[in-house]
Amino acid sequence: MRTLDLMALKSPGAPDQSDCATGAASYVVLPSTGHPKLLLPRSNRPCLARGLDLYTPYSMLGRCQKWAFRLTAELVSAGVPVPRRQLAVYDAGLKRLVQDITGIRDLVLAFSLGTHSNFRKLRAQVMRPSGEIIGYLKLPRTAAASDRIRHEAES
Repeated sequence: MRTLDLMALKSPGAPDQSDCATGAASYVVLPSTGHPKLLLPRSNRPCLARGLDLYTPYSMLGRCQKWAFRLTAELVSAGVPVPRRQLAVYDAGLKRLVQDITGIRDLVLAFSLGTHSNFRKLRAQVMRPSGEIIGYLKLPRTAAASDRIRHEAES
């Protein structure tokens, strides 16, 4: 299983190849670990499905891809063995930050890694275990993205 430390994620690059360890949560990677777009929480069926809300395609190809993602997510959450990639994500630091801000202790995260550009942002969808969306976070992965997020917050 591949691993990814969200708190250390500052620029695009290959995740560490170490094994899943304490503080890591298991995520389904769509469409693949080589070209990840979404990280969906594997252990929570409602949140796995709601995590797809992070992907809003505009093209016909993108809408078809989202349909295939949704089908894959439903099969995974139903326990059907399908070829899929998993990633151990060290989300404990980010989760703790959200817990401290919101006061909500039991929460689940799903992630969109964004498009490859100078303005690349990691988006996190914060949910209750029931799948109810609490809110969203945007974390910049470049200095240019940081400026854009700051500008969004000011408007």
